[in-house]
Amino acid sequence: MDDIYPIATKKVSIPRILVKDVVTAVFLMASKAKKTGYDIIFFPKAGGLPLKYIYEHGVVREQYSTIKIFSSKVTTSSKSALSKQICGILSPTEREWGLTKRQIDDFNKVVAKLPSVSRKELLQSMDINHLEQYNLCEVINNICDIGLYVPSEDKANWVKAGIISEVNHSPENDSFKKFQNFKKAMIAYSLDRIPDIIHNVRPLLNIVLSRTNFAKALRNNKVYVMDEAISRGRTLNVLEIIFKAFNQDAIWKIGVLFCPLKAAGRGNVDFVLSQNNIPPFSNRFDLIGEIVVESDVAFASYDIAKLLSHRKTIISKSDHERVIEYFQNIRKYIRHTFSEFLEPGILDENDLIRLLHFIFVCNEKTIIDRCIGLNPTQFSGLIEEVSFYINMPHPFDPMPIRKRYKDGIISFLEYYKKVPLKNPVKNELQRFRKKFYYIKKYYELLELQSWLERYQNTKSMIDSILKHQKL
Repeated sequence: MDDIYPIATKKVSIPRILVKDVVTAVFLMASKAKKTGYDIIFFPKAGGLPLKYIYEHGVVREQYSTIKIFSSKVTTSSKSALSKQICGILSPTEREWGLTKRQIDDFNKVVAKLPSVSRKELLQSMDINHLEQYNLCEVINNICDIGLYVPSEDKANWVKAGIISEVNHSPENDSFKKFQNFKKAMIAYSLDRIPDIIHNVRPLLNIVLSRTNFAKALRNNKVYVMDEAISRGRTLNVLEIIFKAFNQDAIWKIGVLFCPLKAAGRGNVDFVLSQNNIPPFSNRFDLIGEIVVESDVAFASYDIAKLLSHRKTIISKSDHERVIEYFQNIRKYIRHTFSEFLEPGILDENDLIRLLHFIFVCNEKTIIDRCIGLNPTQFSGLIEEVSFYINMPHPFDPMPIRKRYKDGIISFLEYYKKVPLKNPVKNELQRFRKKFYYIKKYYELLELQSWLERYQNTKSMIDSILKHQKL
């Protein structure tokens, strides 16, 4: 019993980019970056980590040894605070740094020149007369969003540009073709408006971040970002904001495996491998080998192999049999009791089992909601959350399919919440919860083993391809 959950056949599955083509793309991007003088390569976590592995194990040669490599979590600002994404680039030591006397003096000089609205907001957020009491992350958290305006994230601008109509509706509810057209229009608009992003406290961020390793690297070098995909262009805005928080003159380009728009050569986009096939690693921590989740300050990373070694336990035959029996019983119960929530090819019994396990270890709906929104959070039920997360529809699958899945999950959550405590269904689910905790450590061990095996198979495939790949 290697995988607890059998692989399900989903209704719609867009073709994935082949791993051999991913390897080729990384080599092409590395060559382009080197030839055009980009001496920093940046890999966004977690989707960029397989690209980083390919780069470090296949591309790096003597002539590439001077290139600096950075990697951290970058996502849309609607999913995670910009302050956390900036702090994510810092080392743990840098996060605890205080400001020097010179930085404090420069900080106060810039504050005096801020627009009145931004200055007022800053004074309300922190005591600038005692800047010595703050560490770097505290300063960044207090000032990061002040005076920030991103034109391509203002829906009024979408209407003016003809991207959406004045009728208030969500593009996600449109057909697959219409939503694809919306995404293409958004990417084009975002690329063209990146230079117009306004960030009044950017000079302040330049001051407080000036001593960090990434800021020092940016002083004389350009950044080449290698990532999985551009979906709507929102992460492009975040890259611009983050890089220029470290250096106002930062120059960067991005190469990606997938973008629905033919965008190579436009704005900051340098390379696009495919407009049709989607990346194979998106949101698949089990294939990436590292779990990246949001924490209080920035992000936390968990190596699957290390997680497994920490939980290593000898599983007896009886333990194995209890896990098998538990899954047989809960599958039978879900098919019999919750058939109205199941939709073949969209939401199957295993999806509900994973959701129930998530609920069993997490009584905070906000955490479940964030996970559904593709933003996992650090908490004690890491394995159950990730099990649910990696099995959701691919983020680039058609929106109508993803929406039907999400609607079904939300519908079940609402049902679960409304079921009275003394209801037979709630009683039975509580009994399953008790049984789950009885087998929980063995279940988690089996999950980690299956994830590690998938990752090792992926890595072996990449290593085999790299043996025959030439730069």
